[in-house]
Amino acid sequence: MKYPKNILSVFLVFLSIQTFAQQKTEFTISSSGVKLDSSLSIEYTGEGEGMSMPLEWSNVPKGTTYFAINLWHLPHPTDPTEVKSYWVVYNIPANIKSIPKNAKGFGIVGYNDKDQTAYDPMKSKGPGVKEYNLTIYALSEKLEFSNDKVYRADLLKAIEGKVLGESTLKYTYETGKTGGATHPSGGSKEGRGERTETITEAQKEKVKAILSHYNATTLTANDAKAIQEAFREAGLRGGPAAEETIREAGFNPEKLRDLAPPLYRENNNQEDNH
Repeated sequence: MKYPKNILSVFLVFLSIQTFAQQKTEFTISSSGVKLDSSLSIEYTGEGEGMSMPLEWSNVPKGTTYFAINLWHLPHPTDPTEVKSYWVVYNIPANIKSIPKNAKGFGIVGYNDKDQTAYDPMKSKGPGVKEYNLTIYALSEKLEFSNDKVYRADLLKAIEGKVLGESTLKYTYETGKTGGATHPSGGSKEGRGERTETITEAQKEKVKAILSHYNATTLTANDAKAIQEAFREAGLRGGPAAEETIREAGFNPEKLRDLAPPLYRENNNQEDNH
């Protein structure tokens, strides 16, 4: 009678390994500028330095020759027909797998909704948390345009039939939400529009204690949501130090964000002017 149970156990382990392998080989884009709680670091917004965030992508589909990226936002989540575009870059060579913050010259920059060939740092005039999306497309061939100005709509039309894979990094931002930690050169970060990136030893232990209840290999979306909620209840905002602690505990912070994308907590009836 033991054999059926043993066979079932082996099958379940095999299934877990296969699922994990699929997750590991999925085309994925991530950014160290996105915090553990899925919020964007202030320096990449209109309240900070307004520079483009660092990005890296992995597990590129076979046959990819170029990439294209678009940063976009739905001002009204219930109306997907209205989209705001903040950044368009195309014909990024396939040998590029990452870019630093404020990157220049890695592709051709298209036009954002402000009619500028640049990264438009978000700075919403409406209240509440907003969700933004940065999508990367792996393309089978170089894009050619007959018009001089290339906008989001032109990009989406041009890539039809050429997309080998795509990945979207989702993150949130709320205007006016800044930390109050002391800046090394004196004064408060609140006045400077910066958030603290530090984490105390007690917070590190709290992170590890929360994660100790879960298995990194068989982590589910419900697990990730519970972990994110536990982090929020513990007052953990994230940042590089927190993400390093998560890695030390054997977990992948990017995987946590992918499994539990941030909830759109804005009142849908509110106007978002940016």
